[in-house]
Amino acid sequence: MAANYEYDEAAGHYDDQAAALRQQEVGYDPNFVPDSVKSFVVHLYRHIREKNVYEIHQMYETSFQTLSERLFKDTPWPSVDAVAHYVDNDHVFCLLYREMWFRHLYARLSPTLKQRIDSWDNYCSLFQVVLHGVVNMQLPNQWLWDMVDEFVYQFQSFCQYRAKMKNKTEQEIALLRQFDQAWNVYGVLNFLQALVEKSAIIHILEQEKEGLEQFTATDGYDYSGGSNVLKVLGYFSMIGLLRVHCLLGDYHTGLKCLQPIDISQQGVYTSVIGSHIATIYHYGFASLMLRRYVDGIREFNKILLYIYKTKQYHQKSPQYEQILKKNEQMYALLAICLSFCPQMKLVDEAVNAQLREKYGEKMGKLQRYDDEAYGDKMNRRQRFADEAFGIYDELFSYACPKFITPSAPSFNEPLVNYNQDAYRLQLKLFLSEVRQQELLVGARTFLKVYSTISLGKLANYLDVDESTLRMILITYKHKTHAVDSAGKIISNADVDFYIDDDMVRVVDSKPVKRYGDFFLRQIVKLEGVINDVDRIKVMVAYRDDPSPSKLNLGIGVYRTEEGKPHLLNVVSKAEKLLLNDKSASKEYLPITGLSEFNQLSARLVLGHDSFAIKEKRVCTVQCLSGSGSLRIGAELLARFHHQHVVYLSQPTYGNHMNFFIAAGITVKYYRYYDETTKGLDFQGLLEDLGSAESGAIVLLQASSHNPTGVDPTVEQWEQIRQLIRQRGLVPFFDCAYQGFVTGNLEEDAQSIRMFVADGGECLIAQSYSKIMGLYGERVGALNVVCKAEDVACRVESQLKLIIRPMYSNPPIHGAAIVATILRDREMYDEWTAELKAMIVRIVNLRHQLYDALCERGTPGDWKHIVNQVGMFTFSGLNEDQVSFLTKHYHIYMSSDGRINMAGLSSKTVPYLANAIHEALASVP
Repeated sequence: MAANYEYDEAAGHYDDQAAALRQQEVGYDPNFVPDSVKSFVVHLYRHIREKNVYEIHQMYETSFQTLSERLFKDTPWPSVDAVAHYVDNDHVFCLLYREMWFRHLYARLSPTLKQRIDSWDNYCSLFQVVLHGVVNMQLPNQWLWDMVDEFVYQFQSFCQYRAKMKNKTEQEIALLRQFDQAWNVYGVLNFLQALVEKSAIIHILEQEKEGLEQFTATDGYDYSGGSNVLKVLGYFSMIGLLRVHCLLGDYHTGLKCLQPIDISQQGVYTSVIGSHIATIYHYGFASLMLRRYVDGIREFNKILLYIYKTKQYHQKSPQYEQILKKNEQMYALLAICLSFCPQMKLVDEAVNAQLREKYGEKMGKLQRYDDEAYGDKMNRRQRFADEAFGIYDELFSYACPKFITPSAPSFNEPLVNYNQDAYRLQLKLFLSEVRQQELLVGARTFLKVYSTISLGKLANYLDVDESTLRMILITYKHKTHAVDSAGKIISNADVDFYIDDDMVRVVDSKPVKRYGDFFLRQIVKLEGVINDVDRIKVMVAYRDDPSPSKLNLGIGVYRTEEGKPHLLNVVSKAEKLLLNDKSASKEYLPITGLSEFNQLSARLVLGHDSFAIKEKRVCTVQCLSGSGSLRIGAELLARFHHQHVVYLSQPTYGNHMNFFIAAGITVKYYRYYDETTKGLDFQGLLEDLGSAESGAIVLLQASSHNPTGVDPTVEQWEQIRQLIRQRGLVPFFDCAYQGFVTGNLEEDAQSIRMFVADGGECLIAQSYSKIMGLYGERVGALNVVCKAEDVACRVESQLKLIIRPMYSNPPIHGAAIVATILRDREMYDEWTAELKAMIVRIVNLRHQLYDALCERGTPGDWKHIVNQVGMFTFSGLNEDQVSFLTKHYHIYMSSDGRINMAGLSSKTVPYLANAIHEALASVP
């Protein structure tokens, strides 16, 4: 439905330009409503009444920002009175509109004191309706988060504004006296606490842990027709309370308010990037101030890694600048935490690299304790104080929240500015902690070097007497312990020790080193690069080769007997029908693609009688061929699946790894191909998947395995299915060659349908490049088979949010060709007949090559050529032999010896057989 409301139309531009011109000529007129604003308000009102959450989200996130940028850069939006009659004077909608109105005002302009007070009144009215009225609507999580976030922000802004008393006018002071309850701290806390209590969100989250409620699983939405507003506002209010208490310097209470939310798991707070960042930022800062350094490091690392991986997807978001700012602040806070508590084993390599680039030099100065760095012993402490205090002051001041003094001023005393008082107090407390840790840096340095050291020797190194050293060591014990949220004492120490008479004995701790994982990840990346380079080299070398007998067997494209790209007759017919269709248009498709194409694609792979389709458990979205489907599926799993590990077959298609690495998923492999038998290593496959992490993703090729041409039997597929379900693994099928093994679409989809029939979940990436010859059209689909209809609805909603910032909408032409063929019985039969002919030709080529090699007496058993299936054959040729073929016979293929059988012809088979025979005779 959102597609019906586009601001990029010429008429919309014209209306916007005219409205902007009028604003410039007459100044801001609160009663003037441009046509595009009327349309926006009417559509938004309708979508809210109809509970069209996705359309509301699109209008709220995109359309509101677009109109603000075009029409209201320097002025407020039209007043609520001017638009009220367009929405039937609906009281709740008008409150929501005013909430957005004031938020825009704060973002673009400088609100007056009266406007600040009016915004407080509007929030009071809005929250009163939510708490005591009937609110029967669903609003996007983004909007509900923004309400709570803006509420706290405006409270903070008001406190800062009021604290600057020195230049206040008499009129402003009179207003402050008159409206002394506006934005008072008790009112703010009471509203947030009331939303938490009235929503019963704490009880809901407790029930969810016991499996009796669904909240996180539905992202807080109510798919039974109810409202999500109170529940989600209550949920986000817990984060709002954390933020308020951090602004007040009450960190323990703030963390206590957040306690019902398990931030170690995905939750509704992670569904909105602003909420996710605000939660971890304030949680981490509170942990820092309470000396829970390990907690702070762990959570800062996770959120910074998440931002590092997903930052590109938020570039067009209105919150992008704020995301970048908070990202930089959290790196500064992480640097402080690590200086107090060096726990680098908790920091991911990518985050560590960014941290070292930003603060490496400063962290080195904070953690250094040697004569060379600080000169003679007499000046060491003073030098540390001067340099380190300055760095700590700088980092803290940059990264800390904008602390507030919530109390109103005394109007009977001389008016002074006190807006910096709270900040100075928190800075003083922080630097006091720094001062207490001054000599701990030196103690830690030596304790990490020695296993035992006498008190006298260590005291001499630190330039203190032994009694002072004992005090330092006791302080070290104290400072590296903290009290967690449950009241339990926990240790943050990276080095532990005890004093035995006059000796300090360090407890031997051997941290687990993660070099193995690091090198494995780098090896996997290197393999991908090598594969890409190899493929490009083959393509370029073939293109530049002038030989008339050159042969390209590398690229996986079906060729005719003449070596030309194959255009199916049925595809040509479909294109002619589309060309003559006068009702066709080139409008944008919905984000999920062509609806008919999606339905027909799901039926093609799952079957027309699929119970999963009948039960509406399947979510299908059109994607950019098989590669795009795999990439979107990987991103969905990266965001919402708890296990970020995928197992790929060894070997596999070279690009598979890249899809998952780009999504931040760790790649591992399971054995698949047996070089000795040139068949399936079934036992190795079962062993590797049997030892895989519970919940891990397994990428399976449904048929015509690329590059080996080796597929499991039906009986083996059943054993694989049982093992995957028993281990709780997530099957993700790459289905690029349905029909390319047997010529029968039903048989080639059997492996997938076995998994779907058991009622479990799976993902299926489809491609029409090979099976319809639509390579350049880039047409494919991602199918997500879920356990229930409501889950499928939520998956579709999240897929829209993933696709939108990637490519917005898929192309129409290729999908229309596929839909035209699949919907028409005659065209469908013609397509399957052509597909069958293509497969028969490939099978014949396999037998011709096998016979030709046998006739020549070529060394080795070549039975695998006819036993393997589909487009590719894993020939068994080594890299040197492949090079020989290229150099002497101008035959190009990938270095692993994979042959694209569809690139051969009856004429070229003898040529290839001669070349292979010669290669084996010449190269061992």
